[in-house]
Parts: sequence; structure tokens; C-alpha cells
Amino acid sequence: MFRKKEWLVISLIGLVYVVYILLRAWLLPITHDEGATCLNHVQRSLWDILTYEKDPVPNNHILNTLGIKIFASFLGLGHFSARLPSLIGGVLYVLAAAGLSVRIGKTAFQRVFGMVLLLANPYVTEFFSLARGYGLAAGLMLAAIYFAYRYLETYRLGTLIGSMTFALLAVMANFTLLNFFAPFWAVLLIVWISKPSRQWFGLWPLVLFPLLLALLSYLPVTRMAATDQFRFWGVTSFYSETLIQLLRASLDNRQYLGARSDHYFAYLIAGLSVLGWLLALWRWGANRFRVDASDPFTFAAMIFCGAFLTNMLQAWFLQVPFLNSRTAVFYYPLFAFQLFSGAVTLGSRLKWPSYLVLGSISSALLVNFLICANLFNTYDWGFDANTFRVLQYIREQHQEERRDTPFSLDTQWLEENSFNFHVHEKHNGNYSTWVVMPSWHPDRPPAADNSDFYFTHVEAEVTQLAGRYLVVWTYRDPSMTWWLMRRK
Repeated sequence: MFRKKEWLVISLIGLVYVVYILLRAWLLPITHDEGATCLNHVQRSLWDILTYEKDPVPNNHILNTLGIKIFASFLGLGHFSARLPSLIGGVLYVLAAAGLSVRIGKTAFQRVFGMVLLLANPYVTEFFSLARGYGLAAGLMLAAIYFAYRYLETYRLGTLIGSMTFALLAVMANFTLLNFFAPFWAVLLIVWISKPSRQWFGLWPLVLFPLLLALLSYLPVTRMAATDQFRFWGVTSFYSETLIQLLRASLDNRQYLGARSDHYFAYLIAGLSVLGWLLALWRWGANRFRVDASDPFTFAAMIFCGAFLTNMLQAWFLQVPFLNSRTAVFYYPLFAFQLFSGAVTLGSRLKWPSYLVLGSISSALLVNFLICANLFNTYDWGFDANTFRVLQYIREQHQEERRDTPFSLDTQWLEENSFNFHVHEKHNGNYSTWVVMPSWHPDRPPAADNSDFYFTHVEAEVTQLAGRYLVVWTYRDPSMTWWLMRRK
């Protein structure tokens, strides 16, 4: 009976999470980078998408772009259909989180709080509702880890094939997951070497899948490198460019402990991570350098530490930049998996300290998640929050004035992709009947335009147009203000 209640709680957590990402996928307007993916890359040929032949911009997350292209072919290209691949990634993530929590946790408390710990990051969650490759990659990565742990339990060839398949697909969804694939493969090789009995035939997935990945990723990666597509990031330090940026995004820039909140939390995360790596190294040696299902903590720590060291070594020796907040979202599931499995391992000897660690951290993350949760905005593309509201306002004006021709609308260049997408999609209002947009333009002074309406979140542009335009609609939230102006 208790087991049924426990499964009910875990299932309810997963169901609420999936409903949340579904609502966000339906209610949020397409954001700037999503628009670039849909308007530019989805339209390309299969060969061009796979090889970056014409445009090596990393905005083309191959598996995500292909998924959007497939769904658009029979559902049409709408903002929800474009997000279906990421939603699939979100469902995979929830299922893998539940599977790992149930298999590794020893008590109902551990299993429920392990599920919470893996899910309760609002920034990671955002990408399960956006037409980008980061969420899809995170879901595939956690599925790969789940099947890898099943391999540790059973040593069945099918589970090894499953883990390598999902790991390869995760990289194809987002090439920054190469930082995960390399150590993940190395850990599985160690597992294969250290298992009680070995047959050389069982090694073939660990040989074939890296070769297949090298074949699939060679042209895209080399073409991105040749055109300096990694210049958007830097090589200052992992702490400042990756950890702090990911942490700020995960807190939605909230300062719970004052102006240096992000640094205090960063010290805690870094301390827990490094301490975990050192303890895992000691346990690995004490276990005669074996990795098996009896010690999921060492397994988790090796993958997480390996992903960190991979990025560090690239920066030190190859000058490959550190990751920024959204390219580093995959680090959170790795950290959470290590923390969860470490707390379970601690609980085998010290029950209450493990409850304190897992319960307090999971509860704090859940509170932060609930505070940050919304159906209105995104962290990286907050300026795109009002697309639907503005289009609806213009539609109402068009109907009230009984115009025979559409209004012309121009926007600040960052909002342009979102409006262009929704004006032309047919699944959410057929706005092209009431609104026409100019052809795409880069950042330029708005005074050069003579459109009926101009929309912006930049106050300087409002001042610049004040003599020719009148503000007719304003929206404010704690972080930003938007203005819609109409020509006098």
C-alpha cells in the first residue's frame, strides 16, 4: 500500500511537470532564437541541416531542426508544433528522472526527493518548452544515463546499446553534449573492463557509436570552427563564464542572500561537487577500481567530473571557449544526479544527515522553482514576452476601424523574429490578415521606418520617435517595459 502511495506521488510530480511545460509551449510566443531556427534552418534541405553546408551557425541544433521539419510536414509550422521535439525531450527527462530515483533511492523519502531534485531547476525546465536543442539534449542525456545504470545492474547488451544510442542522439541535438559524450563513453568502457566476465563481442557498441558520432559531427563541427562560430563565449574561467551564469539563470537573477547571492550559492555548489569527486575517487580505489550498480555515486561523480574536465582541458589546450548559461544546462542534471546518489550512499551509514542534505537542498530548489515558475516569460529572451498581446491589440484596432488593408508593423530588431514568425503562422490567429511586417533588418535606428506601428522595449527608441509616433500601449513587469507606438 505504501509503495502505491509512493508511486502516486512520483507520478503526480511528473504529471504536474509535464502539464507545466505543455502550457508554456502553448502560451509563450516564439522567441528570437526559436524564430531564427524555424525561419532559417527548418527550411533547408536535409543534407544542409546535417552538414551545415550553407550556414554553419550553431543555432541549427540538428536533431531538433529535423524534428521540427518532420512535425511541420504534417502539422504545419506553428509555434506549438515547432516545440514538439523539445516537449518529447521533457517527457524523456521526466521518465528517466523517475526511473533513476526509483532504482537508486533506498527509501520513499529518497526516491521522492530525488525526483524533485532532478526536476526543480526552472532554467533547465524552460528549454523543454522552447524550439531549441538544449531541452531535447538534456532529456536524451538523462535517458542515456538511465540505460547506462541499467547496464550496470544487468550487463545486458541491449541496455548498453540503448545508453549509447541516447548519448549519440543527445550530441546531435546539441553539440555541446560532446562534453558529456566523451567521459560517458570512458566510464562505460571502465564498467565493461571491470565487470565480472567479458566477451569481446559485447564491446562493439563502445566502438561503433563513437565512430558513427565522429562521422556525423565532423562536417558540422569543423565548419563551425572554420567560421569562428565559438567566438560568442570566452576563456576567462569556468567559474565566471559557466557556473555563475548558469546559477544566475537558475535563480532568475533573484538575490535571496543579498547582492552576492550567486557567489554564495556557487561556493556551495563547487564545494559539494569537488567533495563528491574526491569521495568518489576514494571509493573507486577502495572498490579496486570497479564501477557497478552497488555504487551509483561513483558512477555519477565520474560522469559529472569528466564533463567538467573535458571542457577545462579544451579551454586550456585548444582555447575552446567555456560554455555560457544555456549551452551549459546539461551540467545541472549531472550535478543533481551526483548529489542524489551521494545522499543515498550517505544514508546507508548516516540516515539523518542524508535526509538533511537531500531534504533541505531539494526543498530549497522546489521553493525557488515555484517562485520562478510562470506562463509569461523566458529568462534569455524576456523581450519577446508580449508578441501575442501586441498582435491582438492591432487586430482589435483593425476591426474597430474596419480597415481594408493590414497595418504595417516594425519592431526593435530583437523582437523581429518573434513577430515575423507569428504573423506568418496559420495556427494562432492568422494575423497576416491584419498585420504586415517589413523584410528582416539588423539593428538600425527606428526613425528610418515609416510603419503604422512600432514596438520596442528600448526607451531610447521611444524618445527618438516621440515627434512622429504616439505611445498607445504599454506593458511593465519588474524587469522590463514595452511600448507600442502608432504613427501620428
